[in-house]
Amino acid sequence: MDGPYDLDAVMALPSGWAERVIAAPRVHAPGRVFAYDNGASYLLGVGLAERVGTSLGAFAEEALFAPLGMRDVRWLRGPDGHDVGCAHLRIRAQDLGVVGEL
Repeated sequence: MDGPYDLDAVMALPSGWAERVIAAPRVHAPGRVFAYDNGASYLLGVGLAERVGTSLGAFAEEALFAPLGMRDVRWLRGPDGHDVGCAHLRIRAQDLGVVGEL
């Protein structure tokens, strides 16, 4: 989505990222048109973190990255304290290769 609900526009806000994404108008009826949705992916990460009781990065480290032998993996964290699970993952090239092998 372009405009004020685009992820880049949301990330330019000083706070309230999840609220802005939630406020985005529906463009298409569910299941009608495929479009990758960074906002929905961001909200999924926020919700998962709230459900598991730790940051998305800490949960992913314990449940995914460490078991795969990946180290020094970090996500950008927004001003509201939520890791940006839809983008901005900082990962070493050899660890990206581990993901590619999956």
